[in-house]
Amino acid sequence: MQVAGRDYQPGDVVWTVDPFKSGANVARIFCIVSTRTHPFEDEQFVRCTLTTTDHAVAHPLYDHY
Repeated sequence: MQVAGRDYQPGDVVWTVDPFKSGANVARIFCIVSTRTHPFEDEQFVRCTLTTTDHAVAHPLYDHY
């Protein structure tokens, strides 16, 4: 997948602007989960949010991932 001239692969972790946040601190860590079969490849991609903040419901990433 190429976005803004950069090549991304599923599993890549990126630091970018969070479209759902407003204010001065709008950056967030995301993991790319799209594959080349995504219908809007090279225009949009699916990503999931990663956080270091503890939450009541969380799915930890262990070392073997």
